[in-house]
Amino acid sequence: RSIIAIAGMLVTSCLSPHQTVVTDTGGGTWSESAEIEIPNADTVTPRDLYIVVRYNDSFRDDTLRLTIRTISPDSLVFEESYTLGLPPRRHPAALAEEASVPYRRHVIFPDSGIYRMAFTPAMPVRGVEAIGINQQKSEQNRSEEHTSELQTRQYLVSRLLLEKKKRGGGGGGG
Repeated sequence: RSIIAIAGMLVTSCLSPHQTVVTDTGGGTWSESAEIEIPNADTVTPRDLYIVVRYNDSFRDDTLRLTIRTISPDSLVFEESYTLGLPPRRHPAALAEEASVPYRRHVIFPDSGIYRMAFTPAMPVRGVEAIGINQQKSEQNRSEEHTSELQTRQYLVSRLLLEKKKRGGGGGGG
């Protein structure tokens, strides 16, 4: 029985390659917070997060300004303003368009439990039918974006000091 229980925990703790959680915004004009819950059992796998937006022909803009609030299972709150660039509509007016736009890369949710996210438009907006998050297991290879993140001034200075220390044996004069 204990082997079955352990196997069950391993299976449920692994992140499937894709997981999408979306909520309706109520139709018409969206102005209130739209909330989703993301269950998390995997505290080690890096994942990429994409904001998923379904919108119809009433949405006439190419950007959507949001406030995104994330609450961890232990009630830590992270809130930010975010401008989401949306691609132009490809379908006839009768069909809704769905966009999946990169939000965060190589994210690790450190706690097991339910993460809650709330999306609130900066101003009332028409035509947005649903919003949510798509999670994908991060690829092993570093992308150009990730590599460029590592090229920040702070990272480069730390790396140069470390290389200098290795070459100089930790002492001065080289």
